[in-house]
Amino acid sequence: MKITIYGTGWLGKPLAEKLVQNKFEVIAPNWRAKTYQSIDYWKPMIESPIQVWSIPPRVKQNGPDFYEKILTEWTSFLQQNQVLKIVFFSSTSVYESSGDLITEESATNPESIITKAEQIIINSGLPHLIIRLGGLMGGDRFVAKYYAGKTVERANDPVNYLHQEDAVSFVSEAIQQNLSGIYNLVAPEHPLRKAVVEASCRKHNLPFPVEFKSNENSSKIISAEKISEKLGLSFKHPNPINY
Repeated sequence: MKITIYGTGWLGKPLAEKLVQNKFEVIAPNWRAKTYQSIDYWKPMIESPIQVWSIPPRVKQNGPDFYEKILTEWTSFLQQNQVLKIVFFSSTSVYESSGDLITEESATNPESIITKAEQIIINSGLPHLIIRLGGLMGGDRFVAKYYAGKTVERANDPVNYLHQEDAVSFVSEAIQQNLSGIYNLVAPEHPLRKAVVEASCRKHNLPFPVEFKSNENSSKIISAEKISEKLGLSFKHPNPINY
């Protein structure tokens, strides 16, 4: 079956490779999203029955309104085709901080650009799978790279990270099982950020941060139990302290 992946970066590229291994015909266009284009611009890409959107908002680069405009345009053209499924990569950033365990039924921030993007996908009326990804780590992404020699904010908050290998494994399996709905995807263990940063600095032989700061009312623990049970998969990298 044909599948188009928009955005073949850190997650989209290994996902494409995994799907090819699983006998999908993958279209991964090398393009930059542009608004106000004709259907001829989109046609080579929107003819695939499965459509995967793996492009983040990039608000600083494109401005606050671009993401909503491009998604609205894309879904309007998809409505004219025989699309079997939209797979949209969302983010756990849609959730506010909470003292309770956060599930897919928890409230989201209505002002978040990602929340608004999700609503565009839902309002399209097309079959969809929305995956709210945790902080993506693994490979050349490790926390020490971002915190070595710096100040770590929210040091006592539990993390909601996700390893690249698990992201690819779960998403590819969800596509193969034709999963629909909204799902969180984060590692099942949530060590404190301070512990994860220290472990990463030791592992990669980088200097420790100069300061660890705590912030009140900023923590959240997000559950991915729903997708794990639905797919019958377990995490290969359950503990971010080992990333």
